[in-house]
Amino acid sequence: MKRNISLILALLLLLAIFAGCSGKPAEGGETPAPATAAPAATEKPAATQKPAATEAPAATEEPEPADEGPYKFAKGKYEVDERGVPLEKYTYEVPLTTSDEVFTYWTGMLLPDAIDADGYEGMPYPTYLRETTGVHIEYDLVANSSRSQNCAVLVASDALPDLLSNINYYFPGTMRSAIDDGYVANLYEYKDYFPNYYYCIYDHEDDLSVRAQLMADDTTIFYFKCLNDILKTAWACAVRGDWLDDLGLKVDDIVTFDDVHNMLLAFQSQEGAQYPFMLMSNLDPHSYWGAYETIINYNSTVAPPYVKDGKVQFACSGQPDLEYMQTINSWFNEGLISPNWTSCTGNQDFLPDLVNGVVGMTSMVASEQFGYVDHSIDPDAYWIAIHKPVRYEGQVFHLGSTASWVQYGSWAISAKCENIPLLCTYADYFYSDEGAIVCNWGVEDYTFYWDENGNRMLTDFIVNHPSGSGWALLQFTLNNINEAGILISARNMAKPGGEKDQAFTDIWDDPKFYKYDGSMAWPSAIQFDSEDTERLSAIGADIQTFIAENYLQFVDNSRPLSSWDDYVAQLTAMEGWYEALDIYQRAYDEFQKRFA
Repeated sequence: MKRNISLILALLLLLAIFAGCSGKPAEGGETPAPATAAPAATEKPAATQKPAATEAPAATEEPEPADEGPYKFAKGKYEVDERGVPLEKYTYEVPLTTSDEVFTYWTGMLLPDAIDADGYEGMPYPTYLRETTGVHIEYDLVANSSRSQNCAVLVASDALPDLLSNINYYFPGTMRSAIDDGYVANLYEYKDYFPNYYYCIYDHEDDLSVRAQLMADDTTIFYFKCLNDILKTAWACAVRGDWLDDLGLKVDDIVTFDDVHNMLLAFQSQEGAQYPFMLMSNLDPHSYWGAYETIINYNSTVAPPYVKDGKVQFACSGQPDLEYMQTINSWFNEGLISPNWTSCTGNQDFLPDLVNGVVGMTSMVASEQFGYVDHSIDPDAYWIAIHKPVRYEGQVFHLGSTASWVQYGSWAISAKCENIPLLCTYADYFYSDEGAIVCNWGVEDYTFYWDENGNRMLTDFIVNHPSGSGWALLQFTLNNINEAGILISARNMAKPGGEKDQAFTDIWDDPKFYKYDGSMAWPSAIQFDSEDTERLSAIGADIQTFIAENYLQFVDNSRPLSSWDDYVAQLTAMEGWYEALDIYQRAYDEFQKRFA
């Protein structure tokens, strides 16, 4: 799915500049909680407190309910622990507001052809959200390929819209600087208005990296991040299941890389697969080669980092990288990999090879399997997941997990938004149990229907959408690539054959074969300050160019493996290599202290 983002074609660059919300809250900018708001959550309202047993009830009239005005804020209506963390999820009363305020929303456009000519606001899903929540959103849909340029223009003119999708990927600077310079609000200052998200931040104490990704520090929250409802592997490797059947092989027979190698040779010799293994130009976008205890990739500010025995290492430079290159080079020399592999940035680039029997093994998201079967020239073709291969049986993976509680999408809020509490309330609704259902399933009889067993199922409109059900869900319900909320994974399986999605995950996460401890993983939650970010960018420019021009050449003999030591010597002698390692090490040590 990551890779698909880069393939979205822009039909139109929408360049709209917004100064803030059109509604007018209480004078002074931010809309405060009403003066007659409910008491603090740790105290029971007077109307519900029982008098002491020796006292007669006070002879006073029942107080009138507090006048909240047009808003249904959660502030002051829920109980918290000693840290201020809500004790449970909060249930909102909808609509959240009866005001006529309009918030501007800057986000990506995934399927331009699917947007009505009259605009997105009037389509069924955004209409349903507006009618349910009472919050009016004006959408500024920008092609993903144009968002960096568009964001730079908005920042330069100090005209960021109110709600900002994935601003952390497009802002010309760090999120810390975005807050310090007054572009983006520090949501921590409004945490009383989003009890559900704040509850989620502390909901995985057994995995502190979750809180670290959602809170920059104890008093800073950059954005609302999209979260998974369950933890499972998102993508890994799959093979032609019908070919395994022909060879008399079961999934559990393919355990080690030697097993994979023998299987590929059989695909080639007995099934006629010309180039049975699909190697992509970025080598390992789906973290399939984790057993080599390095990161088989070269896309990073400097080089991909990992940690071994508490010391930060850079990939593309060590003994594990050489051992991987020796393996993949031998596969290439045996004709198992297409000589045009550098043209493959993802499965869609070599789709004909996948459906015509040229390829029998690739990495994918589970839902991709349906498209490959539907278009296959072989009516018996089907794909099946295989276990992540190990170098020896029983090996524990220290790197390479694609399972996470945290999704890609996010919402930040402009610091100049005139009613930040209401927009926080709107975002928080999608982390409530009822709000998650609303945004994941969308509109009845449009994106889902009820089957005879009382289960929600995706409609033909979604299942048979020309762009595929996965992309249709992103455009017409919760978009976990661009938006925030709780992603309900079951929605992707609510279709004929949907159980096959779950079967892939069951294989990838089978604890008998996949043992992962993450001990070498670089914490993705680590944030560099502005000074370090600028320095790493300066250091990394030449290093990245050198790696891109040399590292990949070992795959296909463009550079002989005999020159590996010379390559490493040149790389590590480049200006800034060890300085960059020091910067990463310092950031890692500080992160460890924070969560010690």
